[in-house]
Amino acid sequence: IILTPDNKLGVIIDPNHVGYARINDHTSIYHVPSSENELKRGYYLKLYGGKELMLLCRINCMSETVTGQVEKRFSQTCRYFLVKDGEYYQVKNKKSFTKLFPAYKRQINRYVKENKLSFSVINRGRSLAKLAHFYEEQN
Repeated sequence: IILTPDNKLGVIIDPNHVGYARINDHTSIYHVPSSENELKRGYYLKLYGGKELMLLCRINCMSETVTGQVEKRFSQTCRYFLVKDGEYYQVKNKKSFTKLFPAYKRQINRYVKENKLSFSVINRGRSLAKLAHFYEEQN
């Protein structure tokens, strides 16, 4: 299931026939791992794609319980992954992002402060995408 950007509609997409989906300005790509150290198989929302970095978001949105009857619930949890040099790193906030680029720690901290970036659940994806873009501008 891929959610529309406004989170109001879920679209079921068959990965055997669709490698990516584009809804408005948002692209979801289907990832097939090539090794055990990679991301899980599934669709990822591409939040940023630059020259060196790509920021992906894995959205888990359906849980199922069986207690006499099958009950499906939809809730959204996001995990963010930064792709750098073909490796996948989970990033959650400024600290985990900065650990990947220790030489830029001072610049990252200044950028976050000057731009008042927030890493709350609602703003996390947008702030991480801005950091990825900022890093690439520095190189």
